[in-house]
Amino acid sequence: MKKLILFFLVSLISLSVFADCPGNLCPGEYVTDKIGYYGEVEKINADGTFNVAIFSAGGYTLNFKREELFRAERCFQGFCIGDKVLDQYDEPGKLEMVFEKGVVRLEYDDFELPVLTTTIFTIKKI
Repeated sequence: MKKLILFFLVSLISLSVFADCPGNLCPGEYVTDKIGYYGEVEKINADGTFNVAIFSAGGYTLNFKREELFRAERCFQGFCIGDKVLDQYDEPGKLEMVFEKGVVRLEYDDFELPVLTTTIFTIKKI
């Protein structure tokens, strides 16, 4: 399932390069915001804002300005999806998602810990 999601994500990122989407962000792309809401762009509104279906809220839709969102990427500055890393407290995990501007979702090896949204500046590769 994760491989299918990854393939879908990479395909969408590739499509956005060729599409005419405001702020280089298209419907169907995965995004996160600075507090960790994670979802999929559903619609671009006439005012340039984006409707995002939030996965952690059962698909509840929130509205964001482009500058509030970070688009999913395969890699950012050498940090890629699936990389093994340590967080700022030396807890091991792997990068579940990587977003523009160095924002990442970290899935811990200890599944008791929640997924963390942080930046590449607070983690290190193993």
